[in-house]
Amino acid sequence: MRISSMTFHALHLLFRLARQTDKTPLSASELADTSSISEHFIQKIMRMLQGSGIVRSIRGIAGGFVLAKAPREISLSDIVVAVEGGISLPEVKENVFANNAVVSVWTKAVTRMMGELSRLTLMDLFVQNAEEEKVAVANLQDGRNLRLSLGRSRCRRPKARARHIVRTF
Repeated sequence: MRISSMTFHALHLLFRLARQTDKTPLSASELADTSSISEHFIQKIMRMLQGSGIVRSIRGIAGGFVLAKAPREISLSDIVVAVEGGISLPEVKENVFANNAVVSVWTKAVTRMMGELSRLTLMDLFVQNAEEEKVAVANLQDGRNLRLSLGRSRCRRPKARARHIVRTF
């Protein structure tokens, strides 16, 4: 089972909307400016989330997207269902052997996973992130260099310059 990048991006966008303290709507272009997601893809994700009642759209020049529910009311399973349609068995042709034990184990695993995802909310992620940011700030103030893994940021060493060696034989 693999959750698509769409769910990951949906979580990122919802997290960004949850951080809006003044509850002003954020447009798809504003969300695109603060993420590595294209505006078109953001609109597609937001339509799915809007259809599930997780976000709502506000029309007009100052319009955009806002959360339709409080972050503590949006479970991670709500997001997976809105974007992925849930988690299910891969489609198999009828003539392919499907052992009942395999189907049973998979069904139990999906049920447990969705149960765990339904217990976690957007607010839980928000609180966890705030705690991690506090620790990072405290460590930076102590003089330790702590790198947070946020999205696609990577710690890279500068590449050594290639030296062109001309050989004569």
